[in-house]
Amino acid sequence: MGETRHYMMAESAEHKPKTNWRSLLIKWVGYLIAGGGLVWVFHDLHVGHVLSQVAQVNWIWLFPAVFIDTLAFAGQGVRWSILLRPIGRLSPLRAMQAVYIGLFINEVLPLRAGEPSRLIVVSQWLARPVGQILPSMVVERLFDGVWLTLAVGLTAILVKLPPSLAGPVDVFGVIVIILVLIFASIVLLNRRRGQDSAQPTQHTGLVASFVKNLTQGIRTIGLGTGLGIAFLISSSVIIFQVIAFWLVVMAYGIDLSLWKAAAVLIIIQFGTMIPNAPSNVGAYQFFCVLAMTLFGIDKTVAAGFSIGVFVILTIPLWVLGLVSVWKSEFSFGRLRREIAVLFDSSRGSREAAASEEKG
Repeated sequence: MGETRHYMMAESAEHKPKTNWRSLLIKWVGYLIAGGGLVWVFHDLHVGHVLSQVAQVNWIWLFPAVFIDTLAFAGQGVRWSILLRPIGRLSPLRAMQAVYIGLFINEVLPLRAGEPSRLIVVSQWLARPVGQILPSMVVERLFDGVWLTLAVGLTAILVKLPPSLAGPVDVFGVIVIILVLIFASIVLLNRRRGQDSAQPTQHTGLVASFVKNLTQGIRTIGLGTGLGIAFLISSSVIIFQVIAFWLVVMAYGIDLSLWKAAAVLIIIQFGTMIPNAPSNVGAYQFFCVLAMTLFGIDKTVAAGFSIGVFVILTIPLWVLGLVSVWKSEFSFGRLRREIAVLFDSSRGSREAAASEEKG
């Protein structure tokens, strides 16, 4: 009896989920960054001043701002539908739904959980492994990086950017150039078709198999006929986001040109690239105020604006994202479980690969 009880306890301990301390550490670092940003932005902010700002907002500008910002994410859906064509047919409307599901999950969960969410959703809709969907998302991010780099370059010509921004921008630009060269080499080299080079051999390690399947997926997308169209559509994402942001600036009556507003948004996007709290709360406000003060906007005015623009451009994402989840067969709880399973299997694969290498 004692031995049986000991065995059951040992088995229970063996199947108990392991705590992912790395993820917890990253999550709490994100929360600390968010908290620190909010404290810096709002510690000397007067509520009365914020309310007076809201009372003076010209609401006519806000409706086109929300509409144009929505178009930016709709463009992401159309682009993704095109990039997925070599893998399977997903309508632009369905791809938009997946994008909004991912955006909604990003708004309520930390660490960019929306990215694996939309990966899982489209994987099940197309009945394809997540490994076949992932390359399209990698190409998406590459296109975004290229257009963001071009936007920075154009803005730097028309607006004198803060010297402190030069270093990070240069590093980002070099990284994007390297990634573009890698992408081009993957697509242009080894363009042999009809060979089963993408299939890992029996003795190929799991990591090598993942890299091979990823590069094969990128090559397939790169050789597709819609690549150029998808790249051009990607430009609309940053263009619409800049216009929407500037329209909110106009609604608040802040003296900031279109190009300076673009510079502020670019600084915000650079600042929120690191996964942090849900909705980028704290980090968004911090970098918004920091960027606007660099262009001579009073900190109190910038702080009040950072609240307003965040709410105005985020609430539609919540609404459309919630509707997208509701219209799909995925509940919020199911998505959380699917994400956990995805990360557990990924971690198990890495541990197996490490064990195989040691062996």
